Amino acid sequence: MNNDLVFDLSARSIDKVVGDVRRFLKDERGLDVPQNRIREGMADVLYRKFDLLVEDLGEIFTSPQREEVRELEHILLNSLPVGHSAAAVQPALEKSPEVSVFSGERAFSGEKLAAMMEYILSKGRNVYKTNLNKLLFYSDMTAFYLRGVGMSGSVYLNRPFGPVADPAADVLEDLIESGCVTIAERTKHFEASAVPSQLLDDGDVKVLDWVLDNYGEMGAAEISELSHTERAYKDTRPNEPIAYKYAQFFHTLPPETLLKVN
Repeated sequence: MNNDLVFDLSARSIDKVVGDVRRFLKDERGLDVPQNRIREGMADVLYRKFDLLVEDLGEIFTSPQREEVRELEHILLNSLPVGHSAAAVQPALEKSPEVSVFSGERAFSGEKLAAMMEYILSKGRNVYKTNLNKLLFYSDMTAFYLRGVGMSGSVYLNRPFGPVADPAADVLEDLIESGCVTIAERTKHFEASAVPSQLLDDGDVKVLDWVLDNYGEMGAAEISELSHTERAYKDTRPNEPIAYKYAQFFHTLPPETLLKVN
């Protein structure tokens, strides 16, 4: 059996869509395009969009708050044989205390996490969701290494594509809906024009700049692979929260004098 992910679209359903698109192009755009060329063009568009989706698939299906996870769980539970225990597919993650070593010894602040995102995305680097999640991870953990507290209070979980702040997806979505973060039309990376300085102190900015200097040019695959080699990830089981104290074992650490005033 072929284990590749395949979407079975019948030729009849595709032909109908192609016919509708051909009529639209002719009536609304004045273009008379052969059906086979339309079919090829549609395939190119869909493949590009699917490539962008694939990057996020791991996080989509391992983030407890997402609707896709609930739908998948419902499908799996309904497919179990009668009498089979459903416990094997129930989420096993227990919530950490609000303030603990898993939150960087501070209460979570969605506003602070949003400010970190906006600062990172305002620096003109091509950052996508995977990059952003890892840059946030390194920023929070590096701040903890230097100051004994993180920046945002986020709990980072061990996910298939590396550490992810559990609330990051919702915070990013809010920033996009509010217009604070936009998506570049051609490359689809995230952009932010404003620098939210009122929520970031001088130490925060120094840490974020250091993280961008050391990790900001890495592509999604490179920084994801690097995060997998950190003890913070290797010594934590899947879906478990990551203790901020693992920051001391990072492969690359800033000088302890980074936050000292000149």
